[in-house]
Amino acid sequence: MAYQIGPLVGSLLGELHTERGVRLRFGAGVRELEGRGGRFTGVSLTTGEEQSDDMVAIGAVPATGWLADSGLRVDNGLVCDSRCRAAEGICLVGDVARWHNGRLGTLLRLESRTDATEQAGAVAGDILGADTAYCPVPYFWTDQFDARIQVHGAPHPGAEVTTTDGHLAGGRFVALYRHEGRTTRVLG
Repeated sequence: MAYQIGPLVGSLLGELHTERGVRLRFGAGVRELEGRGGRFTGVSLTTGEEQSDDMVAIGAVPATGWLADSGLRVDNGLVCDSRCRAAEGICLVGDVARWHNGRLGTLLRLESRTDATEQAGAVAGDILGADTAYCPVPYFWTDQFDARIQVHGAPHPGAEVTTTDGHLAGGRFVALYRHEGRTTRVLG
């Protein structure tokens, strides 16, 4: 999530989790999920650590290995045009689709159920002849304990972050992300 929200807000979110007893293990890969009797009991990490927990959160990597020899362009998902077409007759929606967003001038792959639903509507329209590019302003929200985070815009690793309203220390603020003189994202 740090790439999504940047180091400033990411460190605040890390503190929020740590204060509530969550153990964060950045950079540690999962070697094996462990279970007994059909229930999750822990995780074995690539660092050699064994964690006995009842819950674990890990990032998502699109499962595209089976497409390696398909002739389709695979790069952090299956690359599509602005209509979510990977090739003639092949349309995609959801986490695996990495499509060209003309509004932002970049390829995007979003891991959000809302985006998958909106993509499905755009693909259905395209199949029915609408020929309309799918170019939403990306957004997501998440509840992390008692903090609701709402984000509009696209991440950029080099963005400058400033707060425009509220206070970081109080946990209620609006952060503005700017890159090369343009606002690229807003987080509240």
